[in-house]
Amino acid sequence: MVPSRYEPCGLVQMYGSLYGTLPLVHRVGGLADTVTDCTLENLAEDKATGFSFDQFDVRAFESAVLRAFALYGKPSKWRKVQKRGMLQSFGWSHSAEQYVSLYKQIKIR
Repeated sequence: MVPSRYEPCGLVQMYGSLYGTLPLVHRVGGLADTVTDCTLENLAEDKATGFSFDQFDVRAFESAVLRAFALYGKPSKWRKVQKRGMLQSFGWSHSAEQYVSLYKQIKIR
């Protein structure tokens, strides 16, 4: 659980994902960039990697915890999200490719 009020980067959720722990985070900063919420849509599209909440208050946090418990009660779905999280790459390769692509699109005047 990483219910940070502010989080410019954050590594805890990445370490947790690597070892099969589904992160539960406040959707802010780097936490928002690295955790895809287990919404019904994201689960159906095989994109979900953890749980997040938008409002920094007890109700929103509790709702995310309850959603986590609900998914945990479905072991096959839980394991599928675990595996997806464990396969994520947080290295620079993907980012570097995006930078190279962007630089190739830029026309120098």
